Order: sequence, then structure tokens, then C-alpha cells
Amino acid sequence: MRSKAVAFWLCLFFGVLGLHRFYMGKPFSGLLWFFTGGLLGIGFLSDLWLIGLGLARDGRGLPLLPPGRLHDGIIRTLVILSVIWIFISCFFVLHNILFQPEVPLFDRDRLPLPPVVYI
Repeated sequence: MRSKAVAFWLCLFFGVLGLHRFYMGKPFSGLLWFFTGGLLGIGFLSDLWLIGLGLARDGRGLPLLPPGRLHDGIIRTLVILSVIWIFISCFFVLHNILFQPEVPLFDRDRLPLPPVVYI
């Protein structure tokens, strides 16, 4: 049986590369995560939440071994903070898209002029 703490830390630091998938005994999805960047980050985040909440299973379908009390508290805290961080970042992105006046990317009148060369 695999450790939940080891799987979580591998997912947190190397989740985009799929190392936690290899550790959990899922080599094919590990290769998929490796070549697609954790399914473009979405699979990495879902694995992080599933491992943190204790819903992930290893390659044989067995649940991961629970960590000690200290690791379990840290893992739950990091899962909660990641959910809050994603919510806040989505809020700011939507706020900037919806409520900012249109600002041009550049102003032609303020572009520096190329040097003039006289022959």
C-alpha cells in the first residue's frame, strides 16, 4: 500500500510531470501526465484535491495509507488554501475582464521614433 503523504508531496511538487501517478502504481496515466503537463494542469489539480481529501486509490484500487496526524493537517490545510487561491484568482481575472475600461495595448503617438539616418 502506498502512503497518502508521499503521494501528496509528489503531486504538489512534481504533479505536472506525473511522478505521483508512477508512485501510486499507475504508469500509463503517469506517462499521459508527463507528456501533457498534468493534462494541462487540470488533472494535476484534481489529483491534488483527490489525494488531499483521501479519495485517491492506488493502481490496485486500494486506498492510500493515511499519514500521521501532522501530515494530515498540513495536507488538508494545503487543499483548502489551494481552493481559496483558485477562487480568488478566478475572481480577479473575471473582475479585470468585465470591469476594466478598454485600454489599448500600445499608443501609436507615444512609440519611440526610429533614428533618422541621412545619407
